Amino acid sequence: MRVLVVGGAGAMGRWTVRDLTESEGVDEVVVADLDGTRAREAAGWAAARSGSNGTAQVSGLALDAADPDGLRRAFDGADVVCNCAVFALNLPVMEACADTATHYVDLGGLFHTTRRQLALHERFVAAGVTAVIGMGGSPGVTNVLAALAARDLAVVEEVEVRLGVADFAPSSAPVPVPYAIQTILDEFAVPAMAFLDGRLVEVPAMSGQEELDFPQPVGRVRVGHTLHSEVATLPLFFGDRGIRSVTFKVGFPADFMDKLTLLTALGLADTSPVELPSGRWSRASCWSTASPGPPPRPAPRPPRTTPRRSGSGCEGDGPDLRGIRPSPLAKPPPPVPASSAWPSVSSGPTRPGRPPPASSTPGCPPASSPSSWPPR
Repeated sequence: MRVLVVGGAGAMGRWTVRDLTESEGVDEVVVADLDGTRAREAAGWAAARSGSNGTAQVSGLALDAADPDGLRRAFDGADVVCNCAVFALNLPVMEACADTATHYVDLGGLFHTTRRQLALHERFVAAGVTAVIGMGGSPGVTNVLAALAARDLAVVEEVEVRLGVADFAPSSAPVPVPYAIQTILDEFAVPAMAFLDGRLVEVPAMSGQEELDFPQPVGRVRVGHTLHSEVATLPLFFGDRGIRSVTFKVGFPADFMDKLTLLTALGLADTSPVELPSGRWSRASCWSTASPGPPPRPAPRPPRTTPRRSGSGCEGDGPDLRGIRPSPLAKPPPPVPASSAWPSVSSGPTRPGRPPPASSTPGCPPASSPSSWPPR
C-alpha cells in the first residue's frame, strides 16, 4: 500500500507520516510538501523515529497543491492520499483524488469547506473510491464520541461540543500557535455557525463565552462559539432522532485567548486584499507568513505492543463517506486518527445505504439524508 501525505512536513503531517511508517500493510509513505527540502527532512525524521514495527519506505516529494496537473501526476501512483494541509486546499486535493480514483482522508474543512466537499459525493461514487473527511481530533474524534454517547438513545435533541486546548511545547514566540495559524485566525474572526432550533444560524466568532473545567492537564478554559465542521455534519447524522441543537465552542489558555482577541480586534485577521508594491496581500496573510507555526515534537515513541485498530469516525453525508468500522473506544482514541483510517478507506466504498448499527461509522449521516440540506 502506497500512501501519500499532502502537507506531510507540517506539525500534523509529520506525525501522520510517522504513524503510517508503523502501520501494518503500508509499504511506502510519500511526504509531499511545497518545500521539497522540508519534505525530505520530515521523511528522514519519521523514518528515524519509527519503532520496531516501522517497515515502510519513506521518501520526500516537492508538490504544489495549487498545481492541478502536478497533483494528479503525484496521486496517480498512490492508493490513499492523506491530506494534512491547511483546509483551504481540501477541495483541489479531493478533486484530484476523484479524478485519479485515489482514496482520500483529511483532517477537517471548517464548516463551509466541509459542505462543499460533501457535494463531491457522486464523483467519488463514480470513481469507486472512498473519501473520509474530518478525520482529525476535532472534527473526527469528537464526532465519534458524540455518536458513542448517543448510541442507545432513541431521541437526541442537543449535542454540545466543547474543546479545551493546552499546548505545552516550548516556544519563544510572542504568540505561540498550537496548530495552523490560518485556521486559528478564522476561528477567532470569521462568523461561527450554530444549529439552533432545527436550523443553521450565524453567530459572532467567540461569542457565548463560558468557563469550563476540563480534565487535567487542560484545566479551566474560557470557550466561545467558533466555525467548525461538527455543526455541518452532526445535524445530518442525528437528523432522524429529533436533533434540534448542535453547537461547537473552543478555548485556549487565558493569555493566548487575550492576545488573539486583541489582534483580531485590531484587524490583523482581516483577509481583505491590500495593494502593496510586492503584490496583493492581506493583513492575515502577512501575519500567517511571519508566524513561526507550531514546532515539531520529536520525542521518540516506544514500539507498538498492541494490535493496530482501524480508524473510527468521519464527517460526511452519504454512502461515499462510509466504510470505516468503529473500533471499541474503551481505550483513548488514537493519537493520529487520520493515519489510522487508511485500512478501511483502502478497502473501497460499501454499497449505498445506512449500514447496520454494528458496522456503521459513528458521526456519519445516513445515505438517506434529505437533499434539502440545510434545513430551514
